[in-house]
Amino acid sequence: MTEFTQINSNRAAILEEDDAPTPAKPNGKANGDTEVPCLFCAKNPRRQQKTDYCQQCWDAKQSGVKLQPIINADGTPVQRSEPGSLCAKCKKNPTRKDVPYCEACFKRFTPEAKLRYKRLNKPQCQECGENPVLEGEEVCLKCLHHGKTKMKPQASLEFDKACMYGWLGDYATKLGSPLSAAYPAALAVAAGYGVPSDRRVRTNLYVTILGKTRAGKSVTKDRAVDSWLRPPEAMSSVAYPGSEIGLVQILGGKRVKQGDDHDLTCKQALLVQDEMRLTFGKIAIQNSALPNALNEMFYKDVFETAAKGGFWVCDAKLSILGCLTCANPDEFADIYGVDTATGLYGRTIFGIVPSGWDFQFATWEPPTEPDGGPIMRRSKTCKVTAEAFRLADDWAKEDIAARADLKELALRVALITSSLNHDSEVKEDAMRCALKFMEWQQRIRAKYRPSEMDTPSGKCQQAIVRALERYEDWVPWRDLCRNHSLYKNKAWDATILNRVKRAMIFEGMLEEEVGEKNSEGKQEKTGRVRLAK
Repeated sequence: MTEFTQINSNRAAILEEDDAPTPAKPNGKANGDTEVPCLFCAKNPRRQQKTDYCQQCWDAKQSGVKLQPIINADGTPVQRSEPGSLCAKCKKNPTRKDVPYCEACFKRFTPEAKLRYKRLNKPQCQECGENPVLEGEEVCLKCLHHGKTKMKPQASLEFDKACMYGWLGDYATKLGSPLSAAYPAALAVAAGYGVPSDRRVRTNLYVTILGKTRAGKSVTKDRAVDSWLRPPEAMSSVAYPGSEIGLVQILGGKRVKQGDDHDLTCKQALLVQDEMRLTFGKIAIQNSALPNALNEMFYKDVFETAAKGGFWVCDAKLSILGCLTCANPDEFADIYGVDTATGLYGRTIFGIVPSGWDFQFATWEPPTEPDGGPIMRRSKTCKVTAEAFRLADDWAKEDIAARADLKELALRVALITSSLNHDSEVKEDAMRCALKFMEWQQRIRAKYRPSEMDTPSGKCQQAIVRALERYEDWVPWRDLCRNHSLYKNKAWDATILNRVKRAMIFEGMLEEEVGEKNSEGKQEKTGRVRLAK
C-alpha cells in the first residue's frame, strides 16, 4: 500500500467517524434529536424552542421567584465545588474551595473566567437573587448598601369633600364632574358673576383646570358656566387676549386722551378660556406686558396702558376660568415658564381632572331651582371677621414659605363661599373649609411647579432634579429616564440630556454609584444615580 493510499484511508475513517451519531447524554441532545428539559427543574419540557424555562418555572419567575439553573444547556449537571470532590476538568486532583477545579487547571483560565467561576460558585444574595453574597453576609454589595429602588411616599391629590362649604359645595356636586375640578370651577364662576368685596379682601379669582387630552376639562368648565344663569350686570367672554391692549378691549375698555378721566363703570367680568396654552403663548412673547396686566388686575379694577395709538383704560373686576392640557409635571413646567412664574402661578387656583372619568354620557341633567327654573343664585354682602384673619394667620405661620400666597386665596375663597351661602359674616366653619381647600392646593403645587429656567439645558436639569426628588436613594439612570419621559421631551434630545447629566456630576449636584473592583482593579459604574447629599 502506497503512502497516498494510506492517507486516503485515514481520511475516510475520520469522515465515517464524524458522520456517526453522537451518543445521547443524560437529559441531553444527540445531534438535536433529544430535547433538553427545563434548565431550572430538569423535569418538564421547555415552553418554547428558544427558551430555557418550562411553563411552571416561567410562571414562578414572573411572580418574582429567583431561580438558579441545575443543568447546563447540553444537559450536563451544573458543576459546583464540594469538599472532597475531584476537579471537573481533569478528574484527578481535588478541587479548590471556591471553584469546582483543581489548582493546576484553574491557573490556565483567563482572568475573566476565574472571576466568573468564583462569582458563580458563591451563594447568591437572598435579597435580590442576582449577585453573589459578600463574605460573612447574606446579601450582595448592592443590597447591603443601597437596597432596592424606593420611591418617597407621594402626597395624595385626592379631593376631600370636607374642603367644600355651603351652597357652592352643593352646586359643585350637582355638576356630575369630579369634585377636584367641579368645585374650583364653581368658585371661578361665582367670583366672575359678582361677589361684594370686603374692605381688605377682594373676591375675584383665577382658576385653571389641569388634565390630559380628552380628560373632560372643557365639559366641567361648560357645565359650571352654563348651569348657572349669568346676572345681567356681569359680562362673560371667551376671547383670547393677544396683548395687554387686547385684554383692555375684551373688558370693554376704551382709548382716552392723556390726562383725561375715564367715565367707565366697574363691571364683573369672567374670562373663559377653553385652552390656556393660547394665552400662555402670548405671555411667553419677549417683553410682553400681558402677564403684568393680569397680575395687576388681580388686585385692582382699573388698568391703564399707553401705546403708540394713545392711552387705553378699562374698569372691571376680572376673574378667569381656563383649561390647560398637560400630561405630567414636566409638561406643566414647560408651559409655566419664567414669565408666568413671576406672579401668575402664585395667584392661581388649580383644579385636576383625574384620568379615567367617562364624561361622554347622557344621563346628566343640568341642576335647577326647586321650582324647576334655572339656577339664579345671587351673592350677599358678607364681612370677614377678625377671627377669620386670626385663623388664616396661624395656619400660614405653620409653613410660611409654602403658604404665603395661599393665605390670601384662602380668605377670598372663604368670603365667596360665605357670601353665596347668604351668611352675614365669614364663620369659623367656612374659614376652616377654605384652609383645608388650600392644603389641597399646597399638595398640588408641590407636584406641579413652574420652570425657573428658559434654556433647553436649564429645563432638562430641572426635570432631572424633579424626577430624582421622588426617590429615597439610588435609582438606575435608564429607568429614571423611561419612567419620567426624559427621553421624549420636545425641549431637548438625548445629547443634551447626557451632557446635562455629566455637568451635574462634575458640579457635585449628582452622584454616580460605583460597584466592586474588576479583574484589573478598577471600580465599574453600576449605572445608578442620586441627588448629592
